[in-house]
Amino acid sequence: MKRWGIPTLALAQMLSCADASPRYLSYFNFLGGGSRSGWHYFVDSSVDWGQDLLRLKSWMKDHGVGRIHLAYFGTGEPRAYGIPFIKTYRYMDFDPEEVSGYPAPGDYFACSVTLYQNVYVYDEQFKAWLQRLRSQLQPVGQAGDSILIFKIPN
Repeated sequence: MKRWGIPTLALAQMLSCADASPRYLSYFNFLGGGSRSGWHYFVDSSVDWGQDLLRLKSWMKDHGVGRIHLAYFGTGEPRAYGIPFIKTYRYMDFDPEEVSGYPAPGDYFACSVTLYQNVYVYDEQFKAWLQRLRSQLQPVGQAGDSILIFKIPN
């Protein structure tokens, strides 16, 4: 058994790295739940730099979602990536005059994991709404490792 310990650990590490490819920023090994679940333990710059906007756009295209409500942590502009969205909340809001709104029944809502974990959420109304969402819904999708997607029930 001792003879196979190091090779087994090396193989596990290689598989863990391959599983994260090409999403290295949010890498977590299998013991931490893998990259898709690392946000349960760490957020902010450990997982989320707004790097998954292109993956959100792909998810929307693949699922026939024409527009999405968005609570976004990053500094990139979602419209620059061709994402039609309605702002629900932005941590670094470069356009505070832009109208924001909450999703209605049947709408899709995308939320950066950092905000979902209630980090950098300073708006009390959004904080309360997000708490209700966390207690009632599970994500229906995930764009990369840093954006969770929900469908608001009818």
